[in-house]
Amino acid sequence: MCPDTTRGRLADVAELAPRWADDIEPRISRARPEEWAVWGGLQLRIGAASVRDNHKQEAADALRMAHIAAVGLGREVISAPDYLRHFEPVTVTHQRAEHAAIQRRPDRVLRLHSAVREWVPAQGGGKSGRCRHLLDVVDAHLRLRDEARCVRVLQQVRAEAPQWIVAQRYAQDIMGRVIERRRTLTPEMRELADALGVPL
Repeated sequence: MCPDTTRGRLADVAELAPRWADDIEPRISRARPEEWAVWGGLQLRIGAASVRDNHKQEAADALRMAHIAAVGLGREVISAPDYLRHFEPVTVTHQRAEHAAIQRRPDRVLRLHSAVREWVPAQGGGKSGRCRHLLDVVDAHLRLRDEARCVRVLQQVRAEAPQWIVAQRYAQDIMGRVIERRRTLTPEMRELADALGVPL
């Protein structure tokens, strides 16, 4: 498994993911869909590490390679039951939105989201990635000072993945920012803050 970019191991990802991607780069004439999916997924890991380390060109190049793989597949491919092994064009769009969120471009996050708003992952893959994407949407609404939509989408994520969201520091940080901005909280906000373990 590729090192987790959310735990501050950017150097590991930056070193290992490109090496692994080079090692397994598919041959167009005979690559299986699973091979394209794994290679495209590694490109996304490279892009995630690069954008967090402010290497914009490397991040853009990695997204371009992932897009090529996704367009070549043209469909969902699930090579293992975790979101890192789930790959398709929507996965790349989610990653583009994540890059925009990291670069504090909320308008772009919401534009990208509008293109994949109705997508639902196939059974066995993509749910964590979709929920993670929705947290970027939540963050974008808050950055645009639309607290009502921010809370509404956060509630949606909680309804879809109640056990997952309580372990997400990103969700807690967003809720903390909502609380800081408000003089008074709605009952829905209080309930959500309590569910996420965010002190009032």
